[in-house]
Amino acid sequence: MQPNRPKHPHPERGAAMIVTLFVLVALVLIATVSVQMSETEMDIAGNMTRKTQALLAAEAGMARVEAVMTANPDMVSRDSLSYIINSDTALPHATFSVSMDTTMPLRRVIAVGRSEPGGVAAVQVTYRYRRNPINIWNNAIFAGHGQDSRSIRGNVGVHGSVHILGDGEPYIDVNGNGVWDAGESYTDANHDGTYDGPMPPDSVALSMTGGASLYNNYTGMNAAISSRLPPITTTYYGGETVQTLDAELRVKHGNVVLDGTANVGSPDIAGGSPPMKETFDGAYVTDGFTGSGGADAVYTDASSGYDLPDGKLEMPNLDEPYTDAGGTNYATYMDYLRSDALVITGDLVIEQGRILPLMSGPGGSISMDAFGNLVATGKVYVEGNIIIKGRRPIQYDGRFSLVSEGNVT
Repeated sequence: MQPNRPKHPHPERGAAMIVTLFVLVALVLIATVSVQMSETEMDIAGNMTRKTQALLAAEAGMARVEAVMTANPDMVSRDSLSYIINSDTALPHATFSVSMDTTMPLRRVIAVGRSEPGGVAAVQVTYRYRRNPINIWNNAIFAGHGQDSRSIRGNVGVHGSVHILGDGEPYIDVNGNGVWDAGESYTDANHDGTYDGPMPPDSVALSMTGGASLYNNYTGMNAAISSRLPPITTTYYGGETVQTLDAELRVKHGNVVLDGTANVGSPDIAGGSPPMKETFDGAYVTDGFTGSGGADAVYTDASSGYDLPDGKLEMPNLDEPYTDAGGTNYATYMDYLRSDALVITGDLVIEQGRILPLMSGPGGSISMDAFGNLVATGKVYVEGNIIIKGRRPIQYDGRFSLVSEGNVT
């Protein structure tokens, strides 16, 4: 008989248990890592959400800054503006606060957004204060397409901003190709019977010759004219307080010709009596400068192509319907102008030495003596052309509008 021996477990069974244990540990580790990764991703997502909310709150603060500044163009006090802006800063799950420095005409504004809980973001913008908002009226000259692709030409002095669009006449783009095609309807704004497209780059929007200049001040202006103008505003520039018209040149289509000694602005010169700002605040001309002077005759603080988006400013269309302040409707704005005006048949010629006897109508009048003293009131509607002639000065008094169905030359 064989003696009894102790029985030992099979080694394969022990190995299987060890492998199973390792698998279980690995699964636990994987599950733990997965949970941790999920929590981390959730934290990241939460942080991103809070940061996004904070950034949106900061952007909302900056939008409020623009709204308050636009609604209060004459308010420049930092404390007054900050009080209005920060008077209502609560948003859903977020708030904003705005601070600004005191510098002028450039002012740094910082909007800080805070979300719940703990998200913070900031937006910083530098604003430039303008006494003259960008619109069609705050210009010495505002022009549309111009005549024969040449809006202004000659030896003239222009004091203030010049804005020339050179846009084409409005039309319905039936085939969507971005250009007017024969047969597509359009608005014949100048009543010449043809479609006028945008001025091409090689066309002349502004041509200045001889000693013609665009000024950012009253330098060189006839004293008889400057004495009748309101006091010029001042700004701090180049280390001194200077008189300025906040003048800018904008030409959307067409180039600017500067021949001879013609220029836009002039070099900055310290001092003077009184000190004046010689340089233009900006020159934004897409198709550039040509002529013997060209870009070298442009003295400006900033320059680039045309800087306003399409549709920001458009030439008024006098053929569109109009409703006056009293609620009366007119088929066109021209009909409104004619409705109670002094209506002159034929041409109106204005020239010193040519006497205009008093003419008056329901809502307008005009007269001029032999010395060129013109007096007018209300609306003067001319069915023909308005022709201003001669080299001698004409001085006018009164608040009035001269309207022509034809040309003004």
